[in-house]
This record gives sequence, structure tokens and C-alpha cells, in this order.
Amino acid sequence: MNEASSAAAAVRLVHALHEWVLGLEGAGFDADAIAQADRIAVEALQEGATQERALELGKDFYVANLRPHAARVAVIDDESDVRVLLRMFLNEERFAVVGEAANGREAVSLVDEQRPDVVVLDLNMPAMDGAEALRLIKQRWPDVKVVIHTAFGELFRPKLEGAEFEAFVEKSGSFDQLVGELERVCS
Repeated sequence: MNEASSAAAAVRLVHALHEWVLGLEGAGFDADAIAQADRIAVEALQEGATQERALELGKDFYVANLRPHAARVAVIDDESDVRVLLRMFLNEERFAVVGEAANGREAVSLVDEQRPDVVVLDLNMPAMDGAEALRLIKQRWPDVKVVIHTAFGELFRPKLEGAEFEAFVEKSGSFDQLVGELERVCS
């Protein structure tokens, strides 16, 4: 990509981010936070992230800064529908979703980038499963809390032996159960 097309892509990205911020209902406009979100999004784009991923990073930063006292949550699940539902359900006063990932490798990168307070982690994922990602996350960032959220608990129990995590919630349970565990580990 040449310099002119890079600049044009950055302008489109910033415009999309500003349009999204202006469309937020009931949220005040924080000029400093939007400037930082712009910088984060443009840097991600320059480092090779897709336009969509860079926009997501900018949005995540802005949302996290709207509610600075909310627990910062990373959602890791290979099913995009689950990630979207969790983001919608958790982005409230108590929680701010600061990022999503679709596999264990992305999870480790996301935790490194965003340093969330808590990670909601699926276990059955491609590239690197949740059990391996859990070990790496806890090894590198022992203060990050992890709530396992899976439909394959019995299958992965042997892989979890000796692993540290704060809570375990089956996907067959309700979102209220997950929120209850997140509130418990974040208090």
C-alpha cells in the first residue's frame, strides 16, 4: 500500500470511528478519549490490522474510557455469535468489553494489548485451545482473572488440571450465571 492510499485508509478509519462515537446514545463525547482511540486505531492499521479490526480496537478503547470504573473484559470465543452476544450483554455500567478474539493465539495478543481485568475464555478453539491460552495468560499476567465459559467442560477437564482460573461457567447456563461469576471475581 502506498503512502497516499495509507493516508486515505486512515482518514476513512477515523471518520468511521467518529461516526460511531456520535451515534452512541446517552454517552458524552470525550475529546481526549476519541483522540487516543483514533491514535490506537490508526497505529493498528499501520501495523497491518484490517480496517475492521483497527476500528474495533478504537471502539474498544473508547468504550473502556467512557466507564473508567467498569471492569475491563476480554471475550475469547471462536463463535462470532457468542462474542457479539457477550459484548452486547456485558457492555453496561459494571463491565466494559475491551476486545474480542477468536482463538487462543489472538487471546494472548489481546491480553498483551489491552491488559483486561478479566478474560471470558472458551476452551474449544482453533489455532490454540483455551487451556493452552489460559496457561500462557496466567504465566505472563498472573493478575488477570480468567472465567472459563465453555460447552466442552468435561472434554477439557484433564487439560485444566493444575491450571489456575477464577471461575468455570458452562455455556448451557444463563448469562446471569456468567455475570454473577464475573461480578464475584471482579469484586
